[in-house]
Amino acid sequence: MHDIETKSALGLMTMLALRGVGPATALKVANAFNTFGEVFEAPPEAFKGIANEPNRKLLTENRDALLRAHEGVYEEIQNTWDIGAKVVTMFDRDYPARLHGIKDQPIVLYYSGNLSVLDNAVACVGTREPTEFGSVAAERMTGALADEGYTIVSGLARGIDSIAHRAAIEHNAPTVAVLGSGIDTYSSDSAINLVQEILEKGGLVLTEQPLGRDHDPTTLIRRNRIQTGVSLATFVMQCNIPSGTMHAVRYSLHQGRPIYAPAVPERFRHDLGNHGVTNLLRLRGPELAELLDPAPSKDLRRILEEEFADRPVARGVAGRDAYPSLFAELAALQGGPEMAHEEPAPALSC
Repeated sequence: MHDIETKSALGLMTMLALRGVGPATALKVANAFNTFGEVFEAPPEAFKGIANEPNRKLLTENRDALLRAHEGVYEEIQNTWDIGAKVVTMFDRDYPARLHGIKDQPIVLYYSGNLSVLDNAVACVGTREPTEFGSVAAERMTGALADEGYTIVSGLARGIDSIAHRAAIEHNAPTVAVLGSGIDTYSSDSAINLVQEILEKGGLVLTEQPLGRDHDPTTLIRRNRIQTGVSLATFVMQCNIPSGTMHAVRYSLHQGRPIYAPAVPERFRHDLGNHGVTNLLRLRGPELAELLDPAPSKDLRRILEEEFADRPVARGVAGRDAYPSLFAELAALQGGPEMAHEEPAPALSC
């Protein structure tokens, strides 16, 4: 193992396969040492600020555990290739550029399809139980974005996610499914069929979870940071407060991604399914902070109270007449992968 590079997929995945070694430690080791040979030969003081005592012993003294982890990861990479998927790390040239600008970026990603479709991507998220209004609004807005040349990013769940993916496919635009499970693990035949369509149309399936890993509440929440992180902006089609969709809102705010939502007509504003969107469109940041459950972190509260002190966090899109302004704003975001906390543009006409 001496010649295995710590920044390679094999090296990073081997470290992550060790019990107790998390992404932060794996990344510090990779940045401090070029190969595992250097890790093995390093004196204890070389790990100061890099790995705690149990992790240092795992990496330098427990060769059997490291060898078992290496063998398991080598087999996993082979199995990944066998199903037509690949692995990319944050040190690779083709790693999604916008993820370099977010906090807690994934170190390793598994993917099938074309990573280049992320160059012009927007996230489209929402409830698993949309109303007729939510379904129609999501289909129309996603279709308009697809026609304008944007890649549609969503999470492969039923409801708004599936509507967004299928609208992109119907409009001959690429779409990206970000999973909370392994790239070989799906919850239903309909999800498998949709993935096949996504890939046949030149899209992408992406996850940070290893092969065979089923989704759980934690992985589903964390996949939201990837959905929003690879995207220029986030479109919240329909949701309630609280809801899983609000995790995407939180990540968007932390990452400085603009948030858009369909303007809700008066007759639909009292529908429970629209409460999240209507509050995102009408409440100033400090008012929204009081509704969030769980309560916002210190950093998120600062963003809401300072950067959105006198404006809502989301901008409403009121049908076709608002699309030219919307597309102009999205085009202006193409300047670079990082947009953290830029001054938001005025709300679109609602």
